[in-house]
Amino acid sequence: MMTAVESHLKQQQDLQYVPKINEACDLFYAKQSKRQLSTHTMFDYSRLVRQLKERFGDRLTSSLTSSEMTAFIEELPHPVSQRARYIYLKSFLSFCSGK
Repeated sequence: MMTAVESHLKQQQDLQYVPKINEACDLFYAKQSKRQLSTHTMFDYSRLVRQLKERFGDRLTSSLTSSEMTAFIEELPHPVSQRARYIYLKSFLSFCSGK
């Protein structure tokens, strides 16, 4: 019983350090803004951040699955748009993983 309680408490502590998508998107956009990127790139990042917030909102970043991300990328009909979304999403997920 004590082991189960300790495990539960440790899991709760671990969950407290995982940001929600809304928070991660805001942090990511703030970081990208400081990089002095082109206006087109910043526009694409702001669109991606907005779409991620609308879709996944209050979920934890650790709860995203690869099938959800694949579906998110493949929503757009044109392969070039999918490729761009993939690149920006890869950058966002690398940011979330601490790279």
